[in-house]
Amino acid sequence: MLFNDDVKICGIHLAGSPLAFQEKLYGASFGLIMGSGKLYGLNISGASFGGNNYGCSLALYNCWDDFSAVSIGLVNISRSHRPGNARNLLQIGVFNEAENGLQIGLLNHNPGAFIPWMPLFNWSSRKTEDKEVTEKGT
Repeated sequence: MLFNDDVKICGIHLAGSPLAFQEKLYGASFGLIMGSGKLYGLNISGASFGGNNYGCSLALYNCWDDFSAVSIGLVNISRSHRPGNARNLLQIGVFNEAENGLQIGLLNHNPGAFIPWMPLFNWSSRKTEDKEVTEKGT
């Protein structure tokens, strides 16, 4: 490994081992299993996971705490350890799970939607209670 996992990478990250983790990545990452604390850019891998992803993730399995972009794969999961905090923009896959956003796939689970379990398509925006709490806190 050329870098410690706490070094910010700006550019292209090619994983030299089957499992790679980088705390902050600005650019593109390629590997078998890729993890990231914060990803700003493109991720192409067999499986991807991490904290915040503000780009596009193309993987067979995607699991992010806060995903504010596009996730394309067989399984796409966006969960937050703080309920109501996860954000999702678009998930395309066979199975999609998120607290909000647009989902296109064979089976979609979105507890914030009018109908939480839906085939083919599901959508919801962030809960209004969360917005009110945010507005009062600022």
